[in-house]
Amino acid sequence: MIAMPGSYWAARDRALPMLQEQYPNGEFSDPETVAKMIAISGIVISCIIVVVLVASLILLLLRGKGWARFLIGWIMAVLTVMMVFEVMDAVFGDGSQQTLPIWAMIARIIGGVAALGASLAALHPDTRKYVEQVAAFRRGPG
Repeated sequence: MIAMPGSYWAARDRALPMLQEQYPNGEFSDPETVAKMIAISGIVISCIIVVVLVASLILLLLRGKGWARFLIGWIMAVLTVMMVFEVMDAVFGDGSQQTLPIWAMIARIIGGVAALGASLAALHPDTRKYVEQVAAFRRGPG
């Protein structure tokens, strides 16, 4: 999430041609400003969605929901794979795609490594035991 603001320039560069394609008659007096607003609002909304999703899944995991454990593990594994491909594109790519700035790429790499750790922790057998014990405690004596 920390690296998301680093994608501002790429988001703005995608929004500007879409605006010019959707409104060819120039309905906007300053399409550059509208593209900036679209990029910033997209980044902010994405950050809010990510925080709510991850916080909800963690709360469900702590409440003993086993499916939340698998979902966290798989989401984090996908984020790790995405980070690996982004780093490979930045290192071995031909430069045709706009890459993140260095500070955002460093944050993305740290986030990818943290996602790998979170995936391994969520899918670890001890976490499964914890989730089962919490679920049994919530069911009560039976």
